Amino acid sequence: VLQVTMKHPDTIDMPTDRQMILFRIVQEALQNAIKHGQASNISIEVTQAEDQLRVSVDDDGKGFDIDNSSLHGVGINNIRHRAKLLGGIANWNSTRQGTSVSIQLPTYGN
Repeated sequence: VLQVTMKHPDTIDMPTDRQMILFRIVQEALQNAIKHGQASNISIEVTQAEDQLRVSVDDDGKGFDIDNSSLHGVGINNIRHRAKLLGGIANWNSTRQGTSVSIQLPTYGN
């Protein structure tokens, strides 16, 4: 059984086209947590402060070795590329108890 929880503001102050790219980033992080991490619990949290948006996707999956070549996989490269398109960055932290993906983006421009 997979359980997903999400915390987010009522609205995100970001143009729709940029929101769609952000959606694809979160979708990829979820797919990675389910497929590769075999997670049972996934938590998504979106926070916005002034012109910065932070999205974290945390799971309780099996994790992976960050120093391994898995960080060069298609899914992770897609997340990095899309975050960069939005003028932001994506970072990973992973242990045997799960993985955390943190994305930081400006809400406007690049």
